[in-house]
Amino acid sequence: MESEISEDVFKIYNQDIFLRDMCMEDVDDYIVWNTNEIEWQDWDAPWEKEENSNIEELKDRLFEKSNAETPIIRRRLEICNINGKHIGWVSSYFIDGDKSKFAIGIDIANNKFRGKKLGELAFSLFISYLLKSEYVSDIYTQTWSGNYRMIGLAKKCGFEVVSREINFRKVRGNMYDDLTFKLNKELFWNRFKQLRKKDVPTLQEARVLLEEAEKIFPGRWVQHSLWTAQAAKLISENCEELNSEVAYVLGMLHDIGRRNGLTNGLTTIGHMLVGYNYSKKLGYDLLAKICMTHSCPSKSINDIEEVVNKSCNNEDYKIVKDFFSKVEYDDYDKLIQLCDALALPNGFTLMEKRLVDVALRHGVNEYIVTKWKAFMELKNYFEKKMGKSIYSVLPNVIENTFEL
Repeated sequence: MESEISEDVFKIYNQDIFLRDMCMEDVDDYIVWNTNEIEWQDWDAPWEKEENSNIEELKDRLFEKSNAETPIIRRRLEICNINGKHIGWVSSYFIDGDKSKFAIGIDIANNKFRGKKLGELAFSLFISYLLKSEYVSDIYTQTWSGNYRMIGLAKKCGFEVVSREINFRKVRGNMYDDLTFKLNKELFWNRFKQLRKKDVPTLQEARVLLEEAEKIFPGRWVQHSLWTAQAAKLISENCEELNSEVAYVLGMLHDIGRRNGLTNGLTTIGHMLVGYNYSKKLGYDLLAKICMTHSCPSKSINDIEEVVNKSCNNEDYKIVKDFFSKVEYDDYDKLIQLCDALALPNGFTLMEKRLVDVALRHGVNEYIVTKWKAFMELKNYFEKKMGKSIYSVLPNVIENTFEL
């Protein structure tokens, strides 16, 4: 079912899906999936399928599970589409109780949502979450040789067969092999990066878009955008879950709303909305999101000076208020916010100089310290991921900062 999920509920996103903790509203879905819509059980360990579920016992188990204390590292999460529709779950277990063999599984119980690549998005997001949490070093998954969809999903995500027990499972009168897969992490990260390339133009397309925008409204913003792109590329190359080409393109076009500078592309809120609508029209949803989020590191509309000084119209105010009440930032949002604060039109600089440069041009208000603190937190966030200073990968910072 679709429901209003509390902001306190743990959620992680990957394009068209998000994973979250279980909540009370999920109980009704699980009852349906264990009584009426039980087709998924034909594929997930069908030899364990129960013909008649005791509803009251099921309810008790589900309520107990939904009220249980959640661990710091989640071993089970619910799958929702981007609109909040609950469609399944990802889970984990130890193979035969062996703590060295941590395995994961997935079920899209609502079959209306199969065949849309949502399973791959959910499964890969869960894997990424577990690997980045360092909860486990190796990840396994299991299925049977008749479950072709699961075999295909496992291979797409970088799993390789490490064990096959011939004719081990009897399903609907036929014998099938029992399969155990182990994750090849290098294959997984390569595939995960490819998934994250969705909804952005190619590098060649991005260059054409920027050149067209420069012809319409030339200015130093173009050079700033190119340096932002270069910073995003250099930093993302040191973060294994980010695709450096995607990062470069997003950095290059984060200010594409400036193309309409003669009308409303000069203001912060104006260039955000122009860029968002322009990118949406072209079908680049991730770029559209970046056009909005890059100016708001604290995830607040008070990062937008026209909102604070009340110089924007009511329609624009309502659009940004609605957008930021729903948006969830990922590492691409955070990366471009950071790189925007590291790039002058003539190269890389200390963040503090860039922040003062913007303040001198746009002025300050009572929210500026909060915004600056958010930028500093972004710097710390990526330095922790990289294991070194961001400035160590950006050339000529000292020269540009102090004009040497």
